[in-house]
Amino acid sequence: MFQIKTTRISNLVLSAAASLAMVTAVSAPVQADSSTFQTMSGNQHIAAGERAISDRNYARAAQHYRAASQQHLKRPDRVLAANNLCASETILGNIVAAEAACDAAIKLDRNYWRAWLNRGHVAHQSGNLNKAHKSYLMALRTSNRNKISRTAFRNFKQHVKTESANKTLVAQNNTQ
Repeated sequence: MFQIKTTRISNLVLSAAASLAMVTAVSAPVQADSSTFQTMSGNQHIAAGERAISDRNYARAAQHYRAASQQHLKRPDRVLAANNLCASETILGNIVAAEAACDAAIKLDRNYWRAWLNRGHVAHQSGNLNKAHKSYLMALRTSNRNKISRTAFRNFKQHVKTESANKTLVAQNNTQ
């Protein structure tokens, strides 16, 4: 597999309206500052999930978003619940569950840039760089190239470039 290093890239921004940030490296564990959440819903489970995010209790947030996903919600709330479940599961390291939740959000709304961005984070963390690249590109397209998606894509490209250079150096050292 890959070596895990602790690298903190950006500060977490939490507010009543949003908790947004970027992941930058497969070698960096996904933390609170690595996924894109959206808030503001009238659903009790989504509201409880938002409070759990504010408390940085991502396991509890995931439980609430999972419960919200099982309810008969309007489409925007289903998208929000699936996306936030994806972000929470990514932070918890539950890659399979995170990917399924991102895919559910994208299936509900193919133009929802936050889901594409989070799907890029999931693929990046799992080492699927091709899928991460495609997901980050979709986040760029669907977000009108907003700052968050531009930064995440730039960080992803830099990480790939750095990893490639590191592999080249290791290969050269192994042949000497």
